[in-house]
Amino acid sequence: MKAYSDNDKCIDFTQFREFRITKIDTNCVYLSDLDCSYYWQEWGNLGLDETCEGNTLSIAGQEYDKGLGTHANGIIRYELEGKYNWFSAIIGHDDESNCGDGLTFEVKLDSVSIFGPSKVFMYGDPPEQIELNIAGGNILELIVHAGENNWCDHADWAEAKVWNDSINTIVENNAGQKVINNAALIQVYPNPFNSQTIISFKAPSEY
Repeated sequence: MKAYSDNDKCIDFTQFREFRITKIDTNCVYLSDLDCSYYWQEWGNLGLDETCEGNTLSIAGQEYDKGLGTHANGIIRYELEGKYNWFSAIIGHDDESNCGDGLTFEVKLDSVSIFGPSKVFMYGDPPEQIELNIAGGNILELIVHAGENNWCDHADWAEAKVWNDSINTIVENNAGQKVINNAALIQVYPNPFNSQTIISFKAPSEY
């Protein structure tokens, strides 16, 4: 196994008897714990860790303690100032309302769509987890679109959060043990893994 840092320096891990990587979520923040810079929705109020009606977030019977509850059509905007690399959420139609014709989700970063619009989510449909690269981005917008009408279009961004990845790498060779700290894991492509997957990382210059 070989890996290349962002300065094209190669580390040949076949030289080592042991190689371990531990992925750590650092600087992880739930969006419901941040102040959004703007929100608008056609009905109800933005729910922080609750639905737009003030109930527990729930999608297809699965309840969530953290997240954003909103209503289509709607938009939630956050100013992140380039501080985070990743955004993730579990999206779906909330269980508290079942009379609508479905809704879709979209995510924009600095006015450019990076996800969606998604498939149409109806009441009772299973949730979908999304994970998006937002490295260097400033304005994150979470958008929900109604169908032909906005009746009962209660939408959840469950467990919505932003964070940065870091890794601790420990390698051991015949000369003893070496510890690499403060490395950064970059987006993997393609994902899920296959024989062509490229794993990129940043490591301190001394390595």
